[in-house]
Amino acid sequence: MTRFTTIWHMLALTALLAGAALGAGHCPNGHPVEAAWTFCATCGVRLVKAPVSTQPVALATGPGVVSHVKLVSDKVPDVSSLDAWKKSFIRDGMTDEEKALAVWDSVVKFRHQDAPPREWLQGDQCVHDPIKTFNVYGYGMCCCAASNIEGLARAVGLQARGRSINRHNVAEVFFDGGWHMLDASLINYFRKDDGKIASVEELIAAVKGWLAEHPDYRGNEAKLYDFMRADGWTGWKKGPVLLADNPFYGADGWLPAKTHGWASTMQEYDGSTLFEYECPHSMGYQVNIQLRPGERLVRNWFNKGLNVNMNGGEEPGCLNTTTALTANVLGEGLLTPPLPGPTGLLESRGFAAL
Repeated sequence: MTRFTTIWHMLALTALLAGAALGAGHCPNGHPVEAAWTFCATCGVRLVKAPVSTQPVALATGPGVVSHVKLVSDKVPDVSSLDAWKKSFIRDGMTDEEKALAVWDSVVKFRHQDAPPREWLQGDQCVHDPIKTFNVYGYGMCCCAASNIEGLARAVGLQARGRSINRHNVAEVFFDGGWHMLDASLINYFRKDDGKIASVEELIAAVKGWLAEHPDYRGNEAKLYDFMRADGWTGWKKGPVLLADNPFYGADGWLPAKTHGWASTMQEYDGSTLFEYECPHSMGYQVNIQLRPGERLVRNWFNKGLNVNMNGGEEPGCLNTTTALTANVLGEGLLTPPLPGPTGLLESRGFAAL
Protein backbone atom coordinates (compact mmCIF):
# COMPACT_ATOMS: atom_id res chain seq x y z
CA MET A 1 0.00 0.00 0.00
CA THR A 2 1.47 3.33 -1.05
CA ARG A 3 1.05 5.90 1.66
CA PHE A 4 1.60 9.60 1.52
CA THR A 5 1.69 11.60 4.69
CA THR A 6 2.44 15.28 4.86
CA ILE A 7 5.89 14.75 3.40
CA TRP A 8 7.39 18.06 2.32
CA HIS A 9 8.49 17.50 -1.25
CA MET A 10 11.65 19.41 -2.16
CA LEU A 11 10.43 22.41 -4.07
CA ALA A 12 11.21 26.09 -4.28
CA LEU A 13 8.63 28.77 -4.92
CA THR A 14 9.73 32.33 -5.61
CA ALA A 15 7.68 35.48 -6.07
CA LEU A 16 9.36 37.58 -8.78
CA LEU A 17 9.42 41.35 -8.82
CA ALA A 18 8.07 42.84 -12.06
CA GLY A 19 9.28 46.18 -13.36
CA ALA A 20 6.79 48.85 -14.41
CA ALA A 21 7.67 52.08 -16.14
CA LEU A 22 5.55 55.15 -15.38
CA GLY A 23 5.61 58.72 -16.56
CA ALA A 24 9.01 60.27 -17.24
CA GLY A 25 10.53 61.90 -14.22
CA HIS A 26 8.09 60.42 -11.70
CA CYS A 27 8.04 57.40 -9.39
CA PRO A 28 5.01 55.05 -9.27
CA ASN A 29 3.50 57.21 -6.55
CA GLY A 30 3.76 60.38 -8.68
CA HIS A 31 6.72 61.97 -6.89
CA PRO A 32 9.21 63.83 -9.11
CA VAL A 33 12.58 62.13 -9.55
CA GLU A 34 15.78 62.93 -11.38
CA ALA A 35 17.42 60.68 -13.97
CA ALA A 36 20.47 60.02 -11.81
CA TRP A 37 18.45 58.84 -8.84
CA THR A 38 18.27 55.12 -7.94
CA PHE A 39 15.36 55.52 -5.54
CA CYS A 40 12.67 58.09 -4.85
CA ALA A 41 13.77 60.52 -2.18
CA THR A 42 10.14 61.02 -1.11
CA CYS A 43 8.74 57.48 -0.74
CA GLY A 44 11.89 55.33 -1.06
CA VAL A 45 10.71 53.15 -3.97
CA ARG A 46 13.63 51.78 -5.98
CA LEU A 47 14.10 52.95 -9.56
CA VAL A 48 15.76 51.08 -12.43
CA LYS A 49 16.89 52.39 -15.78
CA ALA A 50 14.77 51.47 -18.79
CA PRO A 51 16.92 49.74 -21.44
CA VAL A 52 15.92 52.17 -24.20
CA SER A 53 15.62 55.35 -22.22
CA THR A 54 17.62 57.50 -19.88
CA GLN A 55 14.47 58.14 -17.85
CA PRO A 56 14.17 56.22 -14.56
CA VAL A 57 11.79 53.26 -14.47
CA ALA A 58 10.28 52.33 -11.14
CA LEU A 59 10.41 48.73 -9.96
CA ALA A 60 6.95 47.76 -8.77
CA THR A 61 7.18 47.03 -5.06
CA GLY A 62 3.54 47.66 -4.33
CA PRO A 63 1.13 45.45 -2.45
CA GLY A 64 1.05 42.64 -5.04
CA VAL A 65 0.96 39.18 -3.44
CA VAL A 66 1.06 35.87 -5.27
CA SER A 67 -1.69 33.69 -3.77
CA HIS A 68 -2.66 30.02 -4.02
CA VAL A 69 0.74 28.94 -5.23
CA LYS A 70 0.42 25.22 -5.87
CA LEU A 71 2.65 22.52 -7.30
CA VAL A 72 0.77 19.43 -8.47
CA SER A 73 2.09 16.05 -9.52
CA ASP A 74 0.76 13.04 -11.40
CA LYS A 75 2.24 10.91 -8.57
CA VAL A 76 0.36 12.46 -5.65
CA PRO A 77 -3.37 13.30 -5.57
CA ASP A 78 -4.20 16.97 -5.11
CA VAL A 79 -5.81 17.43 -1.69
CA SER A 80 -5.14 21.14 -1.28
CA SER A 81 -8.83 21.88 -0.70
CA LEU A 82 -12.07 19.98 -0.23
CA ASP A 83 -12.96 20.54 -3.89
CA ALA A 84 -9.52 19.35 -5.00
CA TRP A 85 -9.87 16.26 -2.78
CA LYS A 86 -13.24 15.43 -4.35
CA LYS A 87 -11.79 15.70 -7.86
CA SER A 88 -8.91 13.41 -6.86
CA PHE A 89 -10.88 10.69 -5.07
CA ILE A 90 -14.57 10.83 -6.01
CA ARG A 91 -15.81 9.77 -9.44
CA ASP A 92 -19.21 9.94 -11.12
CA GLY A 93 -21.09 6.70 -10.86
CA MET A 94 -19.46 5.53 -7.64
CA THR A 95 -21.57 3.45 -5.29
CA ASP A 96 -21.91 4.62 -1.72
CA GLU A 97 -19.54 1.86 -0.61
CA GLU A 98 -16.96 2.99 -3.18
CA LYS A 99 -17.28 6.56 -1.94
CA ALA A 100 -16.84 5.46 1.67
CA LEU A 101 -13.76 3.43 0.80
CA ALA A 102 -12.35 6.38 -1.17
CA VAL A 103 -12.76 8.47 1.98
CA TRP A 104 -10.99 5.81 4.05
CA ASP A 105 -8.23 5.40 1.45
CA SER A 106 -7.47 9.12 1.33
CA VAL A 107 -7.25 9.42 5.12
CA VAL A 108 -4.92 6.40 5.21
CA LYS A 109 -2.71 7.85 2.48
CA PHE A 110 -2.19 11.27 4.00
CA ARG A 111 -1.73 10.60 7.71
CA HIS A 112 0.09 8.22 10.03
CA GLN A 113 -0.44 7.18 13.63
CA ASP A 114 1.40 9.36 16.13
CA ALA A 115 0.89 11.77 19.02
CA PRO A 116 -1.60 14.30 17.60
CA PRO A 117 -0.91 17.94 16.82
CA ARG A 118 -2.81 20.12 19.27
CA GLU A 119 -3.92 23.63 18.37
CA TRP A 120 -6.43 23.91 21.27
CA LEU A 121 -9.07 25.37 18.95
CA GLN A 122 -11.91 22.90 19.54
CA GLY A 123 -13.29 20.41 22.03
CA ASP A 124 -10.81 17.60 21.51
CA GLN A 125 -7.89 20.06 21.32
CA CYS A 126 -6.44 18.19 18.32
CA VAL A 127 -6.50 19.17 14.65
CA HIS A 128 -9.64 17.58 13.17
CA ASP A 129 -9.87 19.27 9.78
CA PRO A 130 -9.00 16.53 7.23
CA ILE A 131 -7.60 18.89 4.61
CA LYS A 132 -5.43 20.62 7.20
CA THR A 133 -4.27 17.23 8.48
CA PHE A 134 -3.34 16.13 4.96
CA ASN A 135 -1.39 19.28 4.09
CA VAL A 136 0.01 20.69 7.33
CA TYR A 137 0.62 17.87 9.82
CA GLY A 138 0.02 14.40 8.39
CA TYR A 139 -0.24 12.63 11.72
CA GLY A 140 -2.66 12.12 14.57
CA MET A 141 -4.39 9.57 16.76
CA CYS A 142 -7.63 7.59 16.47
CA CYS A 143 -9.95 10.51 17.27
CA CYS A 144 -8.30 12.52 14.49
CA ALA A 145 -8.67 9.76 11.89
CA ALA A 146 -12.29 9.09 12.90
CA SER A 147 -13.14 12.77 12.61
CA ASN A 148 -11.49 12.93 9.18
CA ILE A 149 -13.65 10.08 7.92
CA GLU A 150 -16.80 11.59 9.42
CA GLY A 151 -16.13 14.98 7.84
CA LEU A 152 -15.23 13.71 4.37
CA ALA A 153 -18.03 11.14 4.26
CA ARG A 154 -20.59 13.81 5.08
CA ALA A 155 -19.02 16.07 2.47
CA VAL A 156 -19.95 13.53 -0.23
CA GLY A 157 -23.47 13.01 1.09
CA LEU A 158 -23.01 9.94 3.30
CA GLN A 159 -24.15 9.51 6.89
CA ALA A 160 -21.32 8.99 9.36
CA ARG A 161 -20.89 8.65 13.09
CA GLY A 162 -18.17 8.14 15.65
CA ARG A 163 -18.01 5.17 18.03
CA SER A 164 -16.04 4.96 21.22
CA ILE A 165 -14.90 1.41 22.03
CA ASN A 166 -12.37 0.09 24.52
CA ARG A 167 -9.38 2.50 24.40
CA HIS A 168 -10.09 3.41 20.79
CA ASN A 169 -12.28 5.58 18.55
CA VAL A 170 -13.48 4.57 15.11
CA ALA A 171 -15.89 5.89 12.48
CA GLU A 172 -18.84 4.19 10.86
CA VAL A 173 -20.38 5.13 7.51
CA PHE A 174 -23.92 4.21 6.51
CA PHE A 175 -24.54 2.63 3.11
CA ASP A 176 -26.42 -0.35 1.66
CA GLY A 177 -28.87 -0.21 4.54
CA GLY A 178 -26.41 -0.53 7.41
CA TRP A 179 -23.45 0.88 9.31
CA HIS A 180 -19.90 -0.15 8.40
CA MET A 181 -16.75 0.40 10.48
CA LEU A 182 -13.80 2.07 8.72
CA ASP A 183 -10.65 2.55 10.80
CA ALA A 184 -8.08 4.80 9.13
CA SER A 185 -6.09 5.13 12.35
CA LEU A 186 -4.91 1.53 12.67
CA ILE A 187 -5.73 0.89 8.97
CA ASN A 188 -8.39 -1.79 8.80
CA TYR A 189 -11.93 -2.77 8.11
CA PHE A 190 -13.42 -6.27 8.23
CA ARG A 191 -15.46 -8.04 5.56
CA LYS A 192 -17.94 -10.71 6.57
CA ASP A 193 -18.59 -13.95 4.70
CA ASP A 194 -21.14 -12.17 2.50
CA GLY A 195 -18.51 -9.62 1.44
CA LYS A 196 -20.10 -6.72 3.30
CA ILE A 197 -18.01 -4.59 5.67
CA ALA A 198 -18.79 -5.33 9.31
CA SER A 199 -20.21 -2.82 11.76
CA VAL A 200 -18.83 -2.17 15.23
CA GLU A 201 -21.61 -4.28 16.74
CA GLU A 202 -20.80 -7.19 14.44
CA LEU A 203 -17.13 -7.03 15.36
CA ILE A 204 -18.00 -6.97 19.05
CA ALA A 205 -20.29 -9.98 18.59
CA ALA A 206 -17.49 -11.94 16.90
CA VAL A 207 -14.93 -11.12 19.60
CA LYS A 208 -17.34 -11.68 22.50
CA GLY A 209 -18.36 -15.02 21.05
CA TRP A 210 -14.75 -16.20 21.00
CA LEU A 211 -14.02 -14.80 24.46
CA ALA A 212 -17.07 -16.62 25.83
CA GLU A 213 -15.38 -19.85 24.80
CA HIS A 214 -11.99 -18.67 26.11
CA PRO A 215 -12.85 -16.64 29.24
CA ASP A 216 -9.27 -16.62 30.54
CA TYR A 217 -8.32 -14.22 27.72
CA ARG A 218 -10.90 -11.54 28.47
CA GLY A 219 -9.12 -8.38 29.62
CA ASN A 220 -5.78 -10.24 29.79
CA GLU A 221 -3.48 -8.40 27.42
CA ALA A 222 -0.43 -10.57 28.20
CA LYS A 223 -2.30 -13.79 27.41
CA LEU A 224 -3.71 -12.33 24.20
CA TYR A 225 -0.23 -11.38 23.00
CA ASP A 226 1.06 -14.82 23.92
CA PHE A 227 -1.77 -16.33 21.87
CA MET A 228 -0.94 -13.99 18.98
CA ARG A 229 2.76 -14.96 19.06
CA ALA A 230 2.18 -18.71 19.36
CA ASP A 231 3.29 -21.08 16.59
CA GLY A 232 5.69 -18.60 15.05
CA TRP A 233 3.37 -15.59 15.28
CA THR A 234 0.49 -17.43 13.61
CA GLY A 235 -1.53 -18.24 16.73
CA TRP A 236 -3.83 -15.28 16.14
CA LYS A 237 -5.28 -17.03 13.08
CA LYS A 238 -7.03 -19.43 15.48
CA GLY A 239 -9.06 -16.58 16.91
CA PRO A 240 -12.42 -15.24 15.69
CA VAL A 241 -12.97 -16.03 12.01
CA LEU A 242 -13.93 -12.43 11.20
CA LEU A 243 -10.44 -11.37 12.34
CA ALA A 244 -8.49 -14.39 11.12
CA ASP A 245 -9.51 -13.80 7.50
CA ASN A 246 -8.68 -10.10 7.54
CA PRO A 247 -6.03 -9.13 4.95
CA PHE A 248 -4.87 -6.04 6.84
CA TYR A 249 -3.07 -8.08 9.48
CA GLY A 250 0.47 -8.99 8.54
CA ALA A 251 1.67 -12.57 8.79
CA ASP A 252 2.68 -11.80 12.38
CA GLY A 253 -0.72 -10.38 13.35
CA TRP A 254 0.30 -6.71 13.34
CA LEU A 255 -1.79 -4.07 11.58
CA PRO A 256 -0.23 -1.72 8.98
CA ALA A 257 0.07 1.18 11.43
CA LYS A 258 2.57 -1.03 13.33
CA THR A 259 1.33 0.28 16.67
CA HIS A 260 -1.44 -2.27 17.24
CA GLY A 261 -2.16 -5.84 16.29
CA TRP A 262 -4.61 -8.71 16.75
CA ALA A 263 -4.28 -8.65 20.54
CA SER A 264 -5.29 -4.97 20.55
CA THR A 265 -8.31 -5.64 18.34
CA MET A 266 -9.44 -8.36 20.74
CA GLN A 267 -9.47 -5.83 23.57
CA GLU A 268 -10.93 -2.91 21.61
CA TYR A 269 -13.96 -4.93 20.51
CA ASP A 270 -14.53 -6.92 23.70
CA GLY A 271 -17.75 -4.99 24.34
CA SER A 272 -16.62 -3.45 27.63
CA THR A 273 -16.99 0.06 26.17
CA LEU A 274 -19.42 1.11 23.46
CA PHE A 275 -21.18 4.40 22.86
CA GLU A 276 -21.55 6.96 20.12
CA TYR A 277 -18.99 9.71 20.32
CA GLU A 278 -18.81 12.50 17.81
CA CYS A 279 -15.13 13.20 17.21
CA PRO A 280 -15.75 16.86 16.32
CA HIS A 281 -14.46 17.72 12.89
CA SER A 282 -13.96 21.14 11.37
CA MET A 283 -14.07 21.79 7.65
CA GLY A 284 -12.95 24.73 5.54
CA TYR A 285 -9.15 24.69 5.52
CA GLN A 286 -7.45 25.04 2.15
CA VAL A 287 -3.84 25.46 1.17
CA ASN A 288 -3.13 29.05 0.23
CA ILE A 289 0.59 29.67 0.00
CA GLN A 290 1.09 33.40 -0.40
CA LEU A 291 4.37 35.01 -1.35
CA ARG A 292 5.20 38.66 -1.28
CA PRO A 293 7.73 40.10 -3.70
CA GLY A 294 11.16 38.75 -2.80
CA GLU A 295 9.95 35.88 -0.63
CA ARG A 296 11.14 32.34 -1.16
CA LEU A 297 9.74 29.13 0.32
CA VAL A 298 11.63 25.84 0.25
CA ARG A 299 9.87 22.70 1.54
CA ASN A 300 11.97 19.68 2.40
CA TRP A 301 11.61 15.94 2.90
CA PHE A 302 13.50 16.15 6.18
CA ASN A 303 12.92 17.96 9.45
CA LYS A 304 14.98 19.63 12.15
CA GLY A 305 12.86 18.44 15.07
CA LEU A 306 10.36 21.27 15.12
CA ASN A 307 6.72 20.52 15.92
CA VAL A 308 3.58 22.35 16.94
CA ASN A 309 3.58 20.92 20.47
CA MET A 310 7.06 22.06 21.50
CA ASN A 311 5.60 24.31 24.19
CA GLY A 312 3.84 21.97 26.59
CA GLY A 313 2.71 19.16 24.32
CA GLU A 314 3.67 15.66 23.22
CA GLU A 315 5.96 15.60 20.22
CA PRO A 316 5.48 13.03 17.46
CA GLY A 317 7.38 9.85 18.22
CA CYS A 318 8.74 9.65 14.69
CA LEU A 319 10.99 12.63 15.44
CA ASN A 320 12.97 10.42 17.82
CA THR A 321 13.47 7.46 15.50
CA THR A 322 15.08 6.82 12.15
CA THR A 323 13.51 3.50 11.19
CA ALA A 324 12.27 2.87 7.69
CA LEU A 325 8.73 3.32 8.98
CA THR A 326 9.28 6.79 10.40
CA ALA A 327 12.22 8.33 8.52
CA ASN A 328 11.26 11.42 6.52
CA VAL A 329 7.56 11.27 7.34
CA LEU A 330 7.62 14.82 8.67
CA GLY A 331 9.16 17.72 6.85
CA GLU A 332 9.96 21.33 7.48
CA GLY A 333 10.67 24.29 5.31
CA LEU A 334 12.62 27.51 5.11
CA LEU A 335 10.85 30.76 4.46
CA THR A 336 13.04 33.66 3.41
CA PRO A 337 10.89 36.77 3.86
CA PRO A 338 11.56 40.29 2.62
CA LEU A 339 12.48 42.96 5.14
CA PRO A 340 12.63 46.71 4.50
CA GLY A 341 16.16 47.87 3.78
CA PRO A 342 17.70 51.30 4.17
CA THR A 343 17.10 52.17 0.50
CA GLY A 344 13.54 50.95 0.35
CA LEU A 345 14.59 47.59 -1.12
CA LEU A 346 13.25 44.31 0.16
CA GLU A 347 16.16 42.47 1.68
CA SER A 348 16.13 38.83 2.86
CA ARG A 349 16.69 36.93 6.03
CA GLY A 350 15.99 33.23 6.53
CA PHE A 351 14.25 31.49 9.38
CA ALA A 352 12.97 27.98 9.90
CA ALA A 353 9.25 27.31 9.80
CA LEU A 354 7.07 24.21 9.77
